[in-house]
Amino acid sequence: MPPFRIPTGARRDRVTGSQVYGFVKCEHSVWLDFHGDPAERLPHSAAVERLLEHGRDHEDQIVGTLDYREPAYPVGKFAEGADQTRGLLEEGVLGVSQGVLFEPPFLGIPDLLRRVDGASDLGDWHYVVGDVKSSWRPRSDQALQVSFYSELLGRLQGREPPYGFLILRDGSEERFSVADLRPVLKEVLSELDELLAGESRPHHSWACRECGWRDTCSSDPDVHWIPGLTRSEKRLIAAMGLGGLAQLAAVHTDDRKMEGSVVSEATLERARAGARALIDREAVRVRPPRVPDLMHPLQAGVAYRDGFDRRLLVLARRSLGGTTVVHRIERAEDEDAAVLAFAGELAEGGTVLHSGSLVRAIRERAIDRPETWGRLEALDLRALDLMGLVRGAWVFPAPVSLPTDALAWFEGRAPATEDRLALYADERDFAGLEELARSELDALDQLADRVVGVPQ
Repeated sequence: MPPFRIPTGARRDRVTGSQVYGFVKCEHSVWLDFHGDPAERLPHSAAVERLLEHGRDHEDQIVGTLDYREPAYPVGKFAEGADQTRGLLEEGVLGVSQGVLFEPPFLGIPDLLRRVDGASDLGDWHYVVGDVKSSWRPRSDQALQVSFYSELLGRLQGREPPYGFLILRDGSEERFSVADLRPVLKEVLSELDELLAGESRPHHSWACRECGWRDTCSSDPDVHWIPGLTRSEKRLIAAMGLGGLAQLAAVHTDDRKMEGSVVSEATLERARAGARALIDREAVRVRPPRVPDLMHPLQAGVAYRDGFDRRLLVLARRSLGGTTVVHRIERAEDEDAAVLAFAGELAEGGTVLHSGSLVRAIRERAIDRPETWGRLEALDLRALDLMGLVRGAWVFPAPVSLPTDALAWFEGRAPATEDRLALYADERDFAGLEELARSELDALDQLADRVVGVPQ
């Protein structure tokens, strides 16, 4: 492990796998874990709590099939838990669940430690680390978390685990090389050490919607909280002395000498509009929307899929102002037929307005199906990503992806923060997904009127 010092005055004295996992998603949330006031952290939403509950149930189900031992120690006494864990490993048990790997300031509590053949300081055996995940596919942040645990385990047993593994939602096991991830882990821990020793600013993204620190981050916004700008652009604008929202909103690009500036006039103008959007809590137009020629009759379409295995779950379409048609794909074996039928139905109309995911989702499922390519090519030529057009022409007080989000800001209200889509997809709640599809099609209808001038 690289040298690591917990800053004086920090509210935590340990670095855990959760911080390594979270650092990849949002550095600032990890900084707040150490320096923020825990009383300001919001509880999980109902949707997130349900997803976490599903994850715990899945873990219990997997662990319940294994004859693994679990260390017993007083709550919070991790040194005692580490001693108990080491005793079990030296005993050579088949496996350990919720073992404690503690080398201050690093603490790891992996789901599984599995015994495998091969000598180590423990005996003629050693252990490898596994975590149980409710996702359908492995992710790099999950593997990095297991790599962190593996480093701690390797120092304990005197032998590096040759691999780590993830047990996914369908019970399958995904293995990966621990050695391959060591440079990445070392870099993350070094960056985390540097981050905690200094200051940090939030970067507004979709992760903020369900983050417990979202109210803290938004309580005193500046240029760093403007969505739609890169981190480097925000830092450069702050270095120009334009970090405050009021100051940035009042600046005029033609009043400043932009020659030689590393910030373009277009970027500064977008930042200025973003500052006004945050101050006024409304959408601010940067430029007229660039609307291509439209083919009538217009249609709207949406697609919802499981975020991990990319399975399409619901496809829905509507001629603007017309009847909604929804395809539920409740079985994987029905997907091919549903995609073909849906692409054929869309071919019967003109321009298809969507929110970015429709064509992409169909394309991903059609790539190995040559019989769909002709219809897909025709759909590509007629599809218009309405949300991409909206995000190019307007700046919003928060990141927007769904049509209902953009419509809410246009109507002077903040969108709902709870991610019902993720919950419904996780639960395979097709009635809920169909309800969402209808609401998004309604929003596409109304955005079409506002943005491309289509009367309803």
